[in-house]
Amino acid sequence: MRYLIIILLATLGCKSTSKNGQTPTGESTPNVFQEVSREMTNSGIYVKLKNTSEIPQSILNPMKQSIERNVDGEWKKVGVLYCDCGGPPCPAPPNEQSVEPSGTFIFSWDLMVEECKSDQNGRSTVKDRATKGEYRAIYQFRAEVGGDRKEVVVNFSVD
Repeated sequence: MRYLIIILLATLGCKSTSKNGQTPTGESTPNVFQEVSREMTNSGIYVKLKNTSEIPQSILNPMKQSIERNVDGEWKKVGVLYCDCGGPPCPAPPNEQSVEPSGTFIFSWDLMVEECKSDQNGRSTVKDRATKGEYRAIYQFRAEVGGDRKEVVVNFSVD
């Protein structure tokens, strides 16, 4: 199930909607990706974004998005693992995900904060539901031909 969510995540795109008008690093380009739908359920958040440019865009390391929570005005990274700790090896994530003009990319997250823990039985993944607050997901992207690295930021709240 987790792998299916990750694949779904890798097939769609993001929009820059930073509430404070700032992005953590790089250049934000709100005209490249436009949010076309958003759904928040008990099982996760799903934000569909459309490439509004006339050229293909590449989401860089689509499986390694950064999810952060606003804690007293500072953005703190929350744990989201690509593979479960102590489980079987995962396939390598793709380095880039192409999003054609008018194509879409979906940010999805199951709202679970994860971390690896070790005990006498070995390593395992500990998961807890994300606490109430303001969050954002950050992806790096660039135009497929000669583009500079930029960021897409998706802001959302967890209630």
